Amino acid sequence: MRIYVASSWKNQYQPALVETLRLVHHQVYDFRNPSPGNEGFAWRSCTKTRPPWTAAELSEVLEHRNAKKGFELDMAGLKWCDVCILLLPCGRSAHLEAGFCAGSGKPVLVYARPEERFEPELMYLTFGARGALFDDQIKLLARLDQLKMFKARQAAAPAAKKPAKKKKAAR
Repeated sequence: MRIYVASSWKNQYQPALVETLRLVHHQVYDFRNPSPGNEGFAWRSCTKTRPPWTAAELSEVLEHRNAKKGFELDMAGLKWCDVCILLLPCGRSAHLEAGFCAGSGKPVLVYARPEERFEPELMYLTFGARGALFDDQIKLLARLDQLKMFKARQAAAPAAKKPAKKKKAAR
């Protein structure tokens, strides 16, 4: 499966999850290394001023070519993926990425390590039947396998034939 791991630069477990997913033969978009030779987007590549910023300052920074390139890479990853894993703890960007995937009809799986404590989020119910909250990596991988099999069955199913349209009688 093609997987987008939405998380935070501060999440020390993100690289290990990406590696684990790749070891079990998934393709994974890694925002820390989105393309060969690219070490991911950083705000410091756009300005020397550290956040927090005003809305006007943020608008200016978002116009920077590096911000646009970082956005394009991440957005391409979001459109490319079959499923999103929201790796907790994470911030606003990761939650926006998961929301984009959910809104695109893609499954979103929320994963938190068993010892991880985090603020509750009612809107995780948005992921409904398409996703679940996991604290066990084995169960997370098993759910990915289920999604992979479901996708394969869908691809193998013959396309439903559309009923022929009736021709209108000439008058």
